[in-house]
Amino acid sequence: GPAAKCVGAVNALRRKPGGGWHGDLFDGAGFVSGARQRGIELGGRRVLQFGAGGAGSAIAYELASAGVESIRLVDPNAEKVQKLCTAIKNYLPNFDITPARHGSSFEQENINMVINSSTVGMGGAKGIPGDIPTMHAEMVVGEVNVTEHGTDLIRLAIGAGVKWADGAHMHAGQIDEILAFFFNRV
Repeated sequence: GPAAKCVGAVNALRRKPGGGWHGDLFDGAGFVSGARQRGIELGGRRVLQFGAGGAGSAIAYELASAGVESIRLVDPNAEKVQKLCTAIKNYLPNFDITPARHGSSFEQENINMVINSSTVGMGGAKGIPGDIPTMHAEMVVGEVNVTEHGTDLIRLAIGAGVKWADGAHMHAGQIDEILAFFFNRV
């Protein structure tokens, strides 16, 4: 799929009829589908995304394809951020994706969606992945990690009364995509 072309990662493989393998990555499609199933409108969103690894790359690509207005990326590895920005701009030349500037600029850019596609919160680890804008009525939150009682970011979203989707919603959103892939419906 396009996300796999963008990032070179896969999380499902199937055998080709003539031999060899075909792989694809479904984290991005699953995230977008799960968010929509939760009633989150993606069109026009100004996204602050933490994480530019495999899942983060796929999610950023799918968000760009789904009509978000912009993405600001944060990852400790600046090279990963730059590579992802370049790859998405090569695929969608007019899309607004750049490394994030820290602090108050998030409010100035009217960020209205925060996504954690980093490992912060994985396995029940505590913490918010970085500086985030103040939660407000237009804000939505996305999280790839799943914990029994929600990550700190999801608990913050719940406390603020904003819409959110977590890793369980992403995984549920992947089901149709993965079934189509395995049964050659793509």
